[in-house]
Amino acid sequence: MALSLGQKAGWGLADLGVVVFVVVKQLLILTYLTTVLGVPVGIAGLVTTGVLIFDMMTTRLSAICLTAPKAVMAVAPLGWPFVLLFCPSVWSAFLLRLRV
Repeated sequence: MALSLGQKAGWGLADLGVVVFVVVKQLLILTYLTTVLGVPVGIAGLVTTGVLIFDMMTTRLSAICLTAPKAVMAVAPLGWPFVLLFCPSVWSAFLLRLRV
C-alpha cells in the first residue's frame, strides 16, 4: 500500500522535529561540557557521540526483542542503567551496601 503525499509529508515533518530536538540537545550538552565543566572539546565530542551510538544500538536491540520474545532475556540486563538513573533510592541503597 503506497503512502499518499500528505502521509509522506506528515512523517517527514515528524521526523524533522525529532532530529531538530536531538541536534539542539546535543549542542547544548556539548556547550555545557566545554564552557562550564571545562572538558576538552575532543573528549566532549566523543562522549556525546558515544551516547548517540549507544542509543542507536539499544534501540535496535529493543526492536529485536519486540519481534523475537525469546531474545528478551538476553538483553534484559541493558535496562538496569535506565532503572538506576531514575530510581536514586535503588542506586543509593546499592552504594550503601558496598560502603562506597
